[in-house]
Amino acid sequence: MRQRWEKGTSPIGTTAGVFLSIFLVTSGTKLFTLFFPEFERQGIPMTVVSLASVAATVAIFVSGLYVGKIIRAMGMKRMMLLGCALMAAAYLQFAFANTVILFSGFICLGVATTLCGYTPASLIITNWYDKGRALALSVVFTGMTLGTALYSSLCGVLLTDYGMKTTALIIGGCVFCLGFPAILLVL
Repeated sequence: MRQRWEKGTSPIGTTAGVFLSIFLVTSGTKLFTLFFPEFERQGIPMTVVSLASVAATVAIFVSGLYVGKIIRAMGMKRMMLLGCALMAAAYLQFAFANTVILFSGFICLGVATTLCGYTPASLIITNWYDKGRALALSVVFTGMTLGTALYSSLCGVLLTDYGMKTTALIIGGCVFCLGFPAILLVL
């Protein structure tokens, strides 16, 4: 029998919570490319945007090296909640983007991806299931695909109708207000 994260939570509830956290929080990492033309319209050179995007990738790599230590120090739930807060903060920074804030937002985006992404999702599911693990993992990671598809459609409509600032605030608000309860359902 594997370690359970908290008494009283069911495997189905845990799977649903991890699915929602991947759906709501981690799929937000794929949306920042939709903002590239908007950043350029605001006068931020595309080379700066590309470098900021590279900073997000580096942040994912560096924070990924320390995710085990972070889990031991904070616990899974707190780490995922921090990831959710950082993702919301990244979109808040995108709403008020200038060159410096843009780099900060992309770094937050990268760290949030590590703290609330595939690694914690995989750990939670593999610690819950002895049988049916592959099915549970596939259900959970479907959240990234569905989230990206739905968020991209929503983001495209919002960008057209309301502009970048309002769109970034709405996406950040969705990540924060819906991601926190989903993560709390997980553990």
